[in-house]
Amino acid sequence: MAFNALYTTVRGPGPEHVAVGDAITAYLNPMQASAVLARIDRRHLTALFKLPPGDMRRGAGHPNFRLDTGREISVFRNPASSDPARLAALMKVVYTVRSNLVHGSKNPSVRRDNNLVSACIPIMDAVLPALIRAMRR
Repeated sequence: MAFNALYTTVRGPGPEHVAVGDAITAYLNPMQASAVLARIDRRHLTALFKLPPGDMRRGAGHPNFRLDTGREISVFRNPASSDPARLAALMKVVYTVRSNLVHGSKNPSVRRDNNLVSACIPIMDAVLPALIRAMRR
């Protein structure tokens, strides 16, 4: 929820997930984004990307259930992507987990749901302080 307050500063009329990426690219320069990415343990990325979260509005059986997060993971993994673009893509995947959690689509008794949320917490711990510092400048 803390991230919501930050990305609303750049939110336009488009979807919320666009603002998530816009907040990263608007406030973090390549060097700052690179430093944040370096602080993120690869184990958390592996856990998050192993079976990416899906858009629960579509339903798990929908053929495009993981389409959006799959695209973002492709951007993240693309060596030609800038570090701000990679970090923005990662945060859009984290946002999907956040949305599913907030809207009741995550269950604490389901191991996979716990793993996804647990993978996102240290990512947020790396991103939020850097973003807050950058926004204060």
